[in-house]
Amino acid sequence: MGRLLSLILCLFLIQNALSQKVAFGVLDSCGNVVVPLEYEDIEFDYFHTQYLAKKNGKWGILDSVGNEKIPFLYEKLRVGKYITYRLDNDTEGLMDLDGNILMSPLYESLCVLDSGLIEVRNAKFDSWGDNNTSGIINMQGDTLVPLEYEAVYPISNERFIVRKQYITPKRFSLEGLIDRQGNVIIPLEYTELYRSECGDFVCGKYEMGNDENGVLIGLVNEEYSILTSTLEKRNKFEYEEINYADDTIAVVKNNKKWGIIKLDGNDSPFLPFEYDEIETYRAGEGMAIVKDSLCKKALLSNGRFVTDFVYDELDLIRNSFSDSCRFLYSVQKEIIKDGESYNMVGIINEKGETVFPFLYDSQDISTDDIVPVNDNAFIIEKDSDGDSRYDILYGIVDKEDKTIFPFDKQKIQTYAERPFIPWGVPPTQSSISCSMYISSRLPIDEVLIKKDGLCTIMNIRTNKTIISGYPQVIEYHNGKYIVGQNIEN
Repeated sequence: MGRLLSLILCLFLIQNALSQKVAFGVLDSCGNVVVPLEYEDIEFDYFHTQYLAKKNGKWGILDSVGNEKIPFLYEKLRVGKYITYRLDNDTEGLMDLDGNILMSPLYESLCVLDSGLIEVRNAKFDSWGDNNTSGIINMQGDTLVPLEYEAVYPISNERFIVRKQYITPKRFSLEGLIDRQGNVIIPLEYTELYRSECGDFVCGKYEMGNDENGVLIGLVNEEYSILTSTLEKRNKFEYEEINYADDTIAVVKNNKKWGIIKLDGNDSPFLPFEYDEIETYRAGEGMAIVKDSLCKKALLSNGRFVTDFVYDELDLIRNSFSDSCRFLYSVQKEIIKDGESYNMVGIINEKGETVFPFLYDSQDISTDDIVPVNDNAFIIEKDSDGDSRYDILYGIVDKEDKTIFPFDKQKIQTYAERPFIPWGVPPTQSSISCSMYISSRLPIDEVLIKKDGLCTIMNIRTNKTIISGYPQVIEYHNGKYIVGQNIEN
């Protein structure tokens, strides 16, 4: 009987969900309606003060006050310096920001690059399945790089990194550098080729491997080097891997250990080859996370360790705000208390200073469960005292673990988010994958609180409610919020 009642309840909830749909609009930071809540979907145009909106299954563009600018005729729109559009077929065309057609739909996809050139892509079928081919054209439609490469990465109007696919008994790809006339600058014999911070090229090169009959079977003996555009090597020795290089240093792997060398012609050591891993998340700013042979991590800043190797977990907190530092890191380390060992979690800054103290055991919360709102407010996510492991409580505390916002079953987060898009449902924009959501960080001091199916945006410093009463707040940008409300079908 209980199972039957559960089934009836599930069917009722599904039917109720199907009988409703969501209408989206835009509010400002005072809660005033900027765009009426009457669209099937809305997205910010992050490049211009306008909105992409969907109505009756078609996309168009609204201006900054919600007036129709581009009519609702398109299956897909993507905006940058120009607008790419898709009608009822599988090809894309190009228009300017006023909706004037510049190029009719000819290619399966196209992308206008910063240089003004256009990367175009088509798909062909081979015995291995889909095989995309890419090339480069200009605004007049002239072909600069023919559609014969697996991928093309322009580094200027004149030079392009290209990747070409080869099929032997195995399938592999090699990369090189060509100019717009098709002349080879760096031969297509590198498994990896990318431009470093200083404009040189980091190359991963393999030797070709053959079987006993001389048949090419793949690639062996990987070696990495740094080349200038004239094919001069900046490093003296070959390395197993290079994951970063700039004008003066390179992060390299040798004999299965990572270190940092100076690019002085002699590969003088900057950091010895003693480490199992160097994560160069912020190498451009001199920041790196280093792991030793005991799997302990430390923070490196401009070649100097600002922490000891005491952390079991040390991860950059992406999109975090801080009044005093550029970067924050979530960490976990062992702490001895009353003769007992505990793995405690906290937050440090780029100087190695503790921002949130080690007050919580990793058995209760993980490093991902402490989220900074500002320098003295942190969202804590933890299990409730109940039996269900799905009973999660959220609250906000200060550095002293004093409660700013009480713990409850509402969800608290520092970003607005689009709903999860299931597999098989086409994305509305190329920026949204079928397996993820797109999220946008709220301003410092603001949090999104989800409770009883409704969302509230609140400033915890002023205790002011900015938006409340909407089932969805899916994006934030430049003082505007995209919100959704349920309506009957």
